[in-house]
Amino acid sequence: MHGAALIDGVLAEALRISRQRDNVRVLRLEVELSSSGHVTGDEVRSRLAALSRGTSADGAEVRIRTTERRFRCFSCGEIFTSSDDGLSAECPKGHGVAVCIDEPRDCVLAAVEIANPASGAD
Repeated sequence: MHGAALIDGVLAEALRISRQRDNVRVLRLEVELSSSGHVTGDEVRSRLAALSRGTSADGAEVRIRTTERRFRCFSCGEIFTSSDDGLSAECPKGHGVAVCIDEPRDCVLAAVEIANPASGAD
């Protein structure tokens, strides 16, 4: 259920933004997923579609962006990305072990596009 809670948080944040703008309709949600996370794009889309019914985000387009972790090699300092799900990876130059230098969160709201209330667009 960890993934469900993360997705619920994405919708809650989008609806909060909508409320701050007088419940303007949410047109698009951009969700960032970790390539090594446990939440899939299909899960995000289906849960958001179900939970957003009857809200200002009902029918919003959902775009998924996947990010990879960055690693730095202990030996040569090379920084590279990898979808490895551990905290270390092999240096692509063959110099040995590299450590993860950032940990993308499994599922976050990266961007929200809302209707322009001045234009009357729905």
